[in-house]
Amino acid sequence: MSERVIRVTGKGKISLSPDKTVIRLDLNGSRKEYRDALIASGEATDQVKASLAPLGFKKDAVKTVSFDIDPEYESYQEKNVWKQRLVGYRYSHSLKLEFPRDRELLAFTLGALSLCPASPSVSISYGLMDPEAAKNKLLGLACQDALAKAKTLAEASGVRLGELLSVDYSWGQAELEVRPMRKAMALGARMMTDEAAVDVDMEPDDITTTDTVTMVWAMK
Repeated sequence: MSERVIRVTGKGKISLSPDKTVIRLDLNGSRKEYRDALIASGEATDQVKASLAPLGFKKDAVKTVSFDIDPEYESYQEKNVWKQRLVGYRYSHSLKLEFPRDRELLAFTLGALSLCPASPSVSISYGLMDPEAAKNKLLGLACQDALAKAKTLAEASGVRLGELLSVDYSWGQAELEVRPMRKAMALGARMMTDEAAVDVDMEPDDITTTDTVTMVWAMK
């Protein structure tokens, strides 16, 4: 006779206030030569870092998320036949800047970026400074839920829980970020004024996420 077991899936749920601001920057441009596109991308990145330096951000605070240089073509007609020819290269450089949630610092950061000659497109999201602690808490809650359910089922069935035989956790990517501004906006160059900040009246929602764990016990 096979060993009797009880299998239960527990669910954990957390809701936390975000304590980290994430600014994503997109730099795009075209040049006729590949080398020129590469140089232009580097210059634009340097301009972003230089704009942020007066706020205390070091150069390595701006991280690369993705970088591409792709050929660009145009269509033309020759003897009633449509063809394509290479017209240049387009660079796309996505960057990320993270810092503790601070509305005033965010306002001055957006102000600095709006004056940057590179004119980056910007999007804002919020996350957690210590995501691993949140994931561990989530997993702990899921395990507690599974154990509570298993005890209830065992009691209702007139048996007792025995040895814990296995734990199955998917190790999925819990969503620990809120994105009130999903589409990038072009800040654009603006007239220099005495006010160096661009205040954004944005109050992020709490980060709410769930995860599950499946646990198997022997029954006595």
